[in-house]
Amino acid sequence: MMKRVLYVFVFLMVVVALLFSGGCKNNNSTQYLLSALGDSSGTAATTFTYDLNGQVAMIYSNADLSGWDFYYNGSAISVRTYTSQGQVTTIDSFFYDTQNRLVQINDYSDTGKIKTSVFTYNGDNTVNSVSVTYTTGLNNELHNYTYTNGKLTERDDLVNVSGNFKLSSKYEFLAYDNHSNPFNNIGRIYLPDQFTLFAFVWCYPNNFTSAKLTYYDTSTGNPTSVDSNTGSYTYNSAGLPTKAIFYDGSNNTTYTYAYEQK
Repeated sequence: MMKRVLYVFVFLMVVVALLFSGGCKNNNSTQYLLSALGDSSGTAATTFTYDLNGQVAMIYSNADLSGWDFYYNGSAISVRTYTSQGQVTTIDSFFYDTQNRLVQINDYSDTGKIKTSVFTYNGDNTVNSVSVTYTTGLNNELHNYTYTNGKLTERDDLVNVSGNFKLSSKYEFLAYDNHSNPFNNIGRIYLPDQFTLFAFVWCYPNNFTSAKLTYYDTSTGNPTSVDSNTGSYTYNSAGLPTKAIFYDGSNNTTYTYAYEQK
């Protein structure tokens, strides 16, 4: 179910908002940077810190004392590390083409390479597909993206079964609002290879109001479950959400957003 994916990494995996060129600016050129994401009580569960250029330096989960650090070559991420309980567990290298588009991420642990993610693009520089090759025995993956009028409307997730890629799940974003999604660059910039992020991280470029996630049996190709979700939002004067309520058909889940101005 979508709820299973939405909450799989709780707050840690919900990350980074409007950070392409350092954040979001309103008509008065005020820059807003996401500083915290909270739960329904308003408690900050994930915090965001920035370098002097307004680029994300660290994403930290107060709940389980873990998070990512980002290191840059100019304005491009060159290395990303993940630390849990004070120990660095993965180090990831980012590579770009001559158009400064991310084309590959290599993930390493203390035992060697874990996986390689390779990115392809459409003519408008939106991500077309990501292929993931594991060195750890896991099934390789292929993630395909579909856009309609500049909005992400579908992501198909396939896994390699006996040499053939089989559809395992499908995100569908059925309706959007007209406000900027504070997470609309996460899939392209900071954690583009983390495919179990919350659904609202992936919707682009606005906030979804209706979405669906379908799981498939990779043996038969038949759907095994369908989860429909709706989203509603409260906005500040800059048009950025300060609260989101997601309904999965039986339960509401509320998140709060905090921003700093620069």
